[in-house]
Amino acid sequence: MYWPTPRHLRLLTAHHRGGAQMARAAPGLADTEEVSNLAQGMVRSRESEMRLMADMLAERGARP
Repeated sequence: MYWPTPRHLRLLTAHHRGGAQMARAAPGLADTEEVSNLAQGMVRSRESEMRLMADMLAERGARP
């Protein structure tokens, strides 16, 4: 079973944070409702995944 290290979780959190920031800009720039909805869904999923990774770090006694 794969067990991500705290370093991996921190790097992946930073990656997700950047993706969420880009996706937040998309709805205002989107030409279609589909693109806007997709971007909003991406923000929600990245935020959920970042919360999960924060919980995983806490379980390991590691800082975020």
